[in-house]
Amino acid sequence: MDAVTGGLDVPALAKGLNLLVSILCVACAIAFMSEEGSYLSVIIGLETAFFAAALACVELQLDPPLSMLRSVVPFVTTLRGEAFVAVLGVLFLFAMGTFGVVMAIILLCTLALNGYVAVTSPESMQRDGGGDAGPQFAAAGYDVDDAAFSPAAQPSTADL
Repeated sequence: MDAVTGGLDVPALAKGLNLLVSILCVACAIAFMSEEGSYLSVIIGLETAFFAAALACVELQLDPPLSMLRSVVPFVTTLRGEAFVAVLGVLFLFAMGTFGVVMAIILLCTLALNGYVAVTSPESMQRDGGGDAGPQFAAAGYDVDDAAFSPAAQPSTADL
């Protein structure tokens, strides 16, 4: 609670809720893997647990796992990338029975809360990605020069 205004600290609430939902998504994935027991349920559960763990690492800004995530999938540290990973997790959670559907709805609600916090107080939702993946790809050795992808003259069939 904010002592001056008497209101809730919504960004802190969103961060705590994101962590709680990530932990519960991992628990849901483990429960799904243990009750189903098939090969496909183990694969779906592991992917869902990985997505939830990635969201938790981004939320906590844990350095060793976050640097590995940043090197493999640099967009996950941006707000759009975090939302994309959450939507992928929601799609897998909908396949996990009642507990999964409840967790998917809760994850969608936290995604809406994150969007609200990003609009109302964007400084609290700043990630190290900043929203543009270009500099990250350039730092990783990829050529992101737009001029290289727009030639001055259109290629003809004789160039093939």
